[in-house]
Amino acid sequence: MIEKGGVVYGAAFDNAFNLLHSRIDSVKELHKIQGTKYVQSSIGYSYKQIKNDLKSKTVLFIGTPCQVAGLLNYIPNSLHKNLFTVSFICGGVPSNKFLKQNLNSYLKDAKNIKFRNGCDYGFWIEYTNNKIIHLQRFYNQYFRAFDNKISLRSSCYGCKFSRRERIGDITIGDFWGLSSGNLLDREKSGLGVSIILCSSEKGVSLIKNSSSNFIIEKHDISETFKFNPRLLSPVIKNDYVKKFRQSFEKNEDFDKSVGKILNIKYKIYEIKGFLKKNKILSSINDSIKSVRK
Repeated sequence: MIEKGGVVYGAAFDNAFNLLHSRIDSVKELHKIQGTKYVQSSIGYSYKQIKNDLKSKTVLFIGTPCQVAGLLNYIPNSLHKNLFTVSFICGGVPSNKFLKQNLNSYLKDAKNIKFRNGCDYGFWIEYTNNKIIHLQRFYNQYFRAFDNKISLRSSCYGCKFSRRERIGDITIGDFWGLSSGNLLDREKSGLGVSIILCSSEKGVSLIKNSSSNFIIEKHDISETFKFNPRLLSPVIKNDYVKKFRQSFEKNEDFDKSVGKILNIKYKIYEIKGFLKKNKILSSINDSIKSVRK
């Protein structure tokens, strides 16, 4: 898109680690908007900038499905021809405030945050001296809250875009549930395989014109439904959501609020993991079976 004179809009962190939608017109800047970011981005004046850009150039916008919907409603139909939109299979987004509270003690002198390293999840925080700290997903309160869907914004629990009919031109995501084809070996080796769903002729055209950048294999979308439920329905609001919100509104402390709801659950996971690792659990089960006989 950029090499052909167009511009790209995507989510990038500023120097204070606020996630903002940013305008990129140079290949050298693309790294800013690359990578998964499990947090809500601020649109700011991006829609207004895009409207102005579309008068003279092609624009590629990448965001959540609801952000794509907002943009399409804002831009006049007469300018849609040069607008390409990409959303992703979205499981909802937490507030940037939660992220900054959780990582507060790690952000001094930090220059970059990664939420994923290939297929692995967690935080990889890079500092100005090139030192990198890795915070494991299982032990981090931000990821615990996200995995249990208690920290999402309220509208995510009733999202009308979590459905098979996709908004915009293209939807991208992880191909969870891949069970056949030549790419299966790649998935098993941990390299990962992505989904590209085209919802318009513009989307098909964009992928065809960029096909040299991909190894493409056609699959039926139903192959991933079981493992990608956000292609069918939104996140269900569980009982913990209200408890977490009430706790956070009371003490304004993200980690403590998450811990109040989830720490016991994860302590049980740790105990089970320890017992399994040391084959204690299987030994207990064998003893119980022996007694029953």
